Amino acid sequence: MKVIIPNRLELLSCSVSEGDEVDGALWEASTAYAKGVRVRHEHVRYESLADANKGNNPAETWSGISAKWKKLGATAPYLMLDDFVETQTVSPDSAVLEFSVPFNRATSFALLNVEGATASVTVTDDEDGEELFKADISLTRDIGALSLHAYNYELINSRINVAVTDIPMPIAGTLTVSIDPGQGSAARLGHVVVGAARHLGATLYDAEVGMTDYSRKDVDDFGVATLVRRSFASTTSLPLYLHPDRMDFVARVLQSIRATPCVWIGDNLDDGHQSLTVYGWLEDWRMVCAGPNETQLSLEIQGLI
Repeated sequence: MKVIIPNRLELLSCSVSEGDEVDGALWEASTAYAKGVRVRHEHVRYESLADANKGNNPAETWSGISAKWKKLGATAPYLMLDDFVETQTVSPDSAVLEFSVPFNRATSFALLNVEGATASVTVTDDEDGEELFKADISLTRDIGALSLHAYNYELINSRINVAVTDIPMPIAGTLTVSIDPGQGSAARLGHVVVGAARHLGATLYDAEVGMTDYSRKDVDDFGVATLVRRSFASTTSLPLYLHPDRMDFVARVLQSIRATPCVWIGDNLDDGHQSLTVYGWLEDWRMVCAGPNETQLSLEIQGLI
């Protein structure tokens, strides 16, 4: 079981660009904006809450009692770097989604809530141009894992999360990704994470997966139920084994990433069960000294929408 501790990222390049029509015009301090006008500032979209809205920096005046702006979310290319997994950067229909981000002092990356046919990924050392990692990753389930009945009659299953670890660490590097949508669809990516991975222990049987559903059910006086479909967050509960020699190291890692969204790879293999990979925060953890050669660790992970 591994956890990827994310670096702070910026887009070095992206085939999806910011535009006035979708994201709003670039905010200018000298312009007076009417109520309801949308602008973009530092890759975030805002909507004016007042007429004659002039000189009010959206990043500083979007909240509070005297707020002048309403924060709407990241601009189109930066949706893959916002605080949500469900919001996606989307390429135009049938176009390839290409982007690059820094890969500095990192050993791992993850592509979350990804849609497409294949993802071509390259990690390059900026110092000498050496390729540290290169692969074409299929975003459909390996047919070798399917039964004959599933191969012939069930729908094609897609991979929604891709995580790769154990890449040689560059001081400064670049991750370049190209997502091919296939025919008749669009390439989409919800979140990209780059960072160093830490091995915490070996996941044992009795691992649990689930979700927190934020949908709502309203029932009127006649018993008629109306379901309002909303977001959901994945959850997982993981029992782990680790040698007592690693107990202090793992405890320090878990303490250092409290209240920090990370990628938790619950399967002992990077390409194992998709449902055990969760982007979220560590809700609770406990260690038990079970014997001279065994420490038991339990993790409770709450996913983010």
